Amino acid sequence: MSDVSGMALATGGAARPAASAVPLTKQNLKRDHPMTFLKRSALSLGLGVVGYVVGLFGGVGLVYLLSSNQHDRSTEAAMTGAFIVGPLVGLLFAIVSFVRSK
Repeated sequence: MSDVSGMALATGGAARPAASAVPLTKQNLKRDHPMTFLKRSALSLGLGVVGYVVGLFGGVGLVYLLSSNQHDRSTEAAMTGAFIVGPLVGLLFAIVSFVRSK
């Protein structure tokens, strides 16, 4: 009689299947860990906010440098930075950080 069947008889239940052949290393746990996607998403969201701020000020600076508007340059700069350049750069930062954090 083998040890496995003797253990099953002694415990009154079926023998447990053998453990996985994959060793528990830090790399395997990191790769298979369920929080990895959540951490990547949080990192991407944070860097998206940073990208928005960078794009906001970059858009304002570009409008001040390149616009020929003389009447409401400050309004044009604020709206362009807040609603065009800021969101585009923020989205770009978020997508790039999510893809590169694998």
